[in-house]
Amino acid sequence: MGRTKARQTIIAVSFIFLLGSLLPSASVLASVATKPKNVLILFHAAPGLPLYDITLSEFRTTIQRGYGGPLNLFVEYLDAERFPDKQHLQAEIDFIKKKYTREKMDLFIPIGMNYLSFIHLSSLGFDEIPTLFVEIRSEHRGAQPFDRKANATGFIVEPDPQKTFETALSLHPGATEVFIITGSSPTDRLLESVARVAYRGYGDRIKVTFLSGLAMEELLQKISRLPKNSIVMYVSLMKDAKGVNYYPLESLKLLSGASSAPVYGDWGHFVGQGIVGGCVMDVQSNGSKVAQLALRILQGEHPETIPVEKGSMLYIFDWRQMKRWGIQEKSLPKGSIIVNKELTFWEAFRWYIVGTILFVIIETLLVVFLVVLYRRQKRVEKQLHEAAKEWQTTFDSIQDLIIILDLDFKVLRVNAPALAFFNLPAERVLGKHCYTLVHGTSEPPKICLVPAMKRTKGHEDAEFYDRKREAWFLVSVNPVLDDKGEITSIVHQARDITKQKQTEAEIHRARAELLRVERSFRMSELTASLAHELNQPLAAILSNAQAALHFLESDKADLNEFREILHDIIQDDKRAGNVIRSLRSMMKREEGEKKPIILSEVLNDVVSILHSEAIFRNVHIETEFDGSLPPVLADRIQLQQVTLNLIMNAAEAMSRNLPEERRIILRTEATDHGVRVSVRDFGLGIDKENLERLFQPFFTTKGSGLGMGLAISKSIIEAHGGRIWAENNPEVGATFVFELPISAVSGK
Repeated sequence: MGRTKARQTIIAVSFIFLLGSLLPSASVLASVATKPKNVLILFHAAPGLPLYDITLSEFRTTIQRGYGGPLNLFVEYLDAERFPDKQHLQAEIDFIKKKYTREKMDLFIPIGMNYLSFIHLSSLGFDEIPTLFVEIRSEHRGAQPFDRKANATGFIVEPDPQKTFETALSLHPGATEVFIITGSSPTDRLLESVARVAYRGYGDRIKVTFLSGLAMEELLQKISRLPKNSIVMYVSLMKDAKGVNYYPLESLKLLSGASSAPVYGDWGHFVGQGIVGGCVMDVQSNGSKVAQLALRILQGEHPETIPVEKGSMLYIFDWRQMKRWGIQEKSLPKGSIIVNKELTFWEAFRWYIVGTILFVIIETLLVVFLVVLYRRQKRVEKQLHEAAKEWQTTFDSIQDLIIILDLDFKVLRVNAPALAFFNLPAERVLGKHCYTLVHGTSEPPKICLVPAMKRTKGHEDAEFYDRKREAWFLVSVNPVLDDKGEITSIVHQARDITKQKQTEAEIHRARAELLRVERSFRMSELTASLAHELNQPLAAILSNAQAALHFLESDKADLNEFREILHDIIQDDKRAGNVIRSLRSMMKREEGEKKPIILSEVLNDVVSILHSEAIFRNVHIETEFDGSLPPVLADRIQLQQVTLNLIMNAAEAMSRNLPEERRIILRTEATDHGVRVSVRDFGLGIDKENLERLFQPFFTTKGSGLGMGLAISKSIIEAHGGRIWAENNPEVGATFVFELPISAVSGK
């Protein structure tokens, strides 16, 4: 019974080594948010063991990477190693219980003992709290299978000192005696009892001697004079016989340095600090795994659905200790990890060696290449001579007039079409000033492009009309630059574009006629509504005129009433005149010039024209105009035509809607690149397959019409430097949008 109790305490003390460093810094959990998660970690012993730092680093890294919410981490220590009596433990437990009375814990992590026994003993009231136990157990101490409660899971590490011992024996087949080092602290004594159980079966194979309960000075003397063919197993030394306390790494370094035999151990963080190695606990990996289990619980998983996990054990060895004791790498267990390994000459200077070999190879290839290059040079020179002839043939075959000039405007080279243009032989052209040949002047004319090209060092071109020849020319100049970016010569090119200009003029006239036809087509559709729009003010004028006659024939004529009648007649006349004026502007044959206009005024005119048509169609037109928009440089009539076409299309798209659902929203707004006009309807929208074809000529989805309205609108907007598109609304209907760029705004 006493042995079982002692072994249970060993688990508690050992797990303090494993995860005692889970205390996160305040900076990690400094974020404050509503209802943070509360986690309580309870260690069996006091803080400060080096193992804590390793585990803390891995735990903190995993938590920070995996949990994004606010988290309060509370950490308590029982310090049961130095104060193991029950009265002290109960006092600490009562204090913790009182301390966290007002804090609701979301996760409880007891470390170092069987957590069910701990909860029963402490009466902390944490029975219903999700629990993650962390415990070191040993198969050599007769541990019972773990019986966890419903809302708990855990992480168990089961170190196997026998594997380390077996490995040491295989690496030192001639060993005759093993010395096992332990100290005098409660943890040392408890771990010693575990070691005695683990090694008691080896008495017939090797002599086992325990060096325990000794002062450090005496222990150092003994370990420095060990018999030949000895092995040392370091278990734990946290306090010597004189009561001097040591961190395990401190005592290990002292003992390893003085030992006359190789030292082995079971803890991963001991590797590199004095032990040869062994089957050790992977502290870093285990700390990360514990944090991952905590994350799963904090993120909502029920602990009872999470299987209890076991820690990792690895074969890890220190190269420096292997070299010290003459241990060959091939003798290690398969899959072993070696740390602090010294690099071989090849490993240390591999890239320098590879680089040298590559350099020699490249140098050899370079010499071969130069020889081949010299032979090819002769062939290239011949090919260049032939290419020069071909270049001149190609140069002469170009139909444009090409003249190559020096910086003084003198002709260096000229192609055949240019010679034909001058009607002179080459010897009378080369070396002459180009302005003398072309313009018959003694200096460059004002229209010459070369000065501008010299300033920009880039391409310059312009169109010129030659009255003498009655022809149009596209003239361009391009610099020839050296490596420093300085101009060495000038390429002067001229192309006869007379036929192109004539074609453009014909296209322009045809386009203007097409625009007028489309406007006329739209006006014919609005005949009834426009007649109604004119009939209203004319009827009002007639009624007011008849009323005026009636007042004049009466004996008691009221001059004020008569004045109001005349005022109404004037207003109605202006109204009718505005309608007629708008119609005349829309029906003009010629195009208007681009002038700065206010978009809201243009759009209001269109809305006025469509007033009666909207009433006939039961359509309500809403306007949302940005009054701060700058003027737009545009053709007023053409913008009216585009807007009229878009509004009429929107009205037709809602012909099947209920009257109360027939709404059109006409909006203007500023964008980063200029101004935007949008026309939104609440109809059936546009089929996806038709969106790309809407602006193609002669494409229409209506039973009537030319299918040219949107194509013409697109050409108008693009002629203004803008763009136009259509898109379906997220809810219902479609929106047509056109934009005018910054360059077309405010007369820029």
